[in-house]
Amino acid sequence: MFLFKRGSRNAMNQTSEKQTFSDNYSKLFGLSCPHMDAPEDFFRQLPPDCFEHIKHRMLKLLLEKKTLHKFRFLNLYHIIAIDGVCLCSYDYEPFSGCPFREHKNGKKVWIVNVVEAKLVYSNGFCLSVASEYIKNDDGFIKQDCEQKASLRLCKKIKQLFPNMPICIAADGLYPSEKQFELCKQYQWKYVFTLKDDCLETIWQESRLGVLFQRRNRMVEQHCIKHKWTFERWRFVTSIPYHKTLSVNWIEYERSIYNKQTKINDANRFVHITNIDITIKNVIETSNGARLRWTIENQGFNEQKNHGYNLRHKFSRRNLKASQNYYQCLQIAHMIAQLCIKCNTVKAFKGRVSEKTLWEDMIAELIKATLCEKEIQRIIYLNCQFRY
Repeated sequence: MFLFKRGSRNAMNQTSEKQTFSDNYSKLFGLSCPHMDAPEDFFRQLPPDCFEHIKHRMLKLLLEKKTLHKFRFLNLYHIIAIDGVCLCSYDYEPFSGCPFREHKNGKKVWIVNVVEAKLVYSNGFCLSVASEYIKNDDGFIKQDCEQKASLRLCKKIKQLFPNMPICIAADGLYPSEKQFELCKQYQWKYVFTLKDDCLETIWQESRLGVLFQRRNRMVEQHCIKHKWTFERWRFVTSIPYHKTLSVNWIEYERSIYNKQTKINDANRFVHITNIDITIKNVIETSNGARLRWTIENQGFNEQKNHGYNLRHKFSRRNLKASQNYYQCLQIAHMIAQLCIKCNTVKAFKGRVSEKTLWEDMIAELIKATLCEKEIQRIIYLNCQFRY
């Protein structure tokens, strides 16, 4: 359902009812295409940890084959971006412990949120590592939140990949003493977005550091056609935070001036990190920190708006089934990326879009009768996917 980007169980049922598709499905997988009520009944009984284990095995194989090594941050670290996403909302409690929001008029809205960890790389890969649902415990005094769930998620990642060199990237919601201490305990690196109104003590020290550490800056300026680009990096090292912690501060400013339109487009990004910053690595560190946006764009945005239908209620009242559908979506998205981002398919870039390729594949399964001999030849064909 997710690989074919049907968007709902009903749409998948309508597709599988077509005789040609059903025959081709049987030839490809050696099984008849099930009615989607069957996986619903199965998912209500299956522990979601089973799919987490499948994701772990897939990622472990990619790491063992060194498929992702050339995209590593600073040639060493695998960046794991952490962020929360709202899956759906209800006007009734869909399952026990679901977080809710109460409006001033007394109306309650129950919201299903999940904190997701994804491996992100410079080539656009956004691969799900682990997921943690925001869920209230029995007899809760204060509702669960993203910060609490992110700490549980980090512990899960450490159990799955105890020896992997990791750099955590997250937005301005996550910098906190507990998060810093956890990264220090696990010997992880981190790059967090720093908002202007967050962690005032660090901001005070960084303002002084900019004055005293004047050599810690770089400026570049270049022109392409009618666009002038001005870039500036500034950083402050060894900012004390609490008793045993210290952080480094990076600011990146970019201004693009268009001579024809007379429009000046300016952007500013500020991050804090425990990576040792120098003139030699400040640009790469700043670029790596901004890879956090991959989880928003190639991650959640693609899953919401490009056929996966992330915000659809695949199971309305059973949390276990909803979690299993969500994990299946993440696995399907991972498989699709491994297909689309390989060098062979990227050779079509500019001529055929990803959407067109996927539509052609579905049309082939629905309209054309596949040859069993050709299927067997492809299955046993030895080939490598390179990225």
